[in-house]
Amino acid sequence: MKKLLFTLLAGLLITSCSDDSTLFETMIGDEVIVVDNNKLNGENPNPHLIGKAVTKPYKMKGSGELEYNDPENECGEGYDYVEVMGTGTATHLGKFSLYLDYCRAVDEDYEDTVPAGFHIAANGDLLFTEMGPKDENTPVEGYDEGGFFIYFIYTGGTGRFEEAEGWVKLYFEFDDNERPTIYSNHGEGELTY
Repeated sequence: MKKLLFTLLAGLLITSCSDDSTLFETMIGDEVIVVDNNKLNGENPNPHLIGKAVTKPYKMKGSGELEYNDPENECGEGYDYVEVMGTGTATHLGKFSLYLDYCRAVDEDYEDTVPAGFHIAANGDLLFTEMGPKDENTPVEGYDEGGFFIYFIYTGGTGRFEEAEGWVKLYFEFDDNERPTIYSNHGEGELTY
């Protein structure tokens, strides 16, 4: 009985390793071309490359410092170069680091440039951010019952945040008595990724 079972298994193994080219005929003529990250052969959605983007509540809390300097006059006359560096915790990011920079007008004839930068999530993914309204009916900054706020929008990133978008309304407190200026903030918004 053992010899019969062994013979059957050996026969199955040998026939499964045959060089039957008809097994692969359907693959030979259909070259796979990735047109973009969402389509395979330019027509059919690729389930391995398309994530199901979901909008989720987003909360964060952070602190850091604003450094006003422009040793190389990067921004030009009438501006100070401002670097914002911080850390915090946020849903979907975990513990994060933050870096933003912009040119701050020191002369009323000029306007600030848009603060822009990125968060570095706990896993190393970047989430790009810039100061901006969540929609055309929302002010970028102002005061309400919670205090002074600024809206920041999210505009993509790396890794899981590659196509991310969203916004957060951050309430700020500043200690201008220190140099560099110390800040703390907290807020809520939405993140789609």
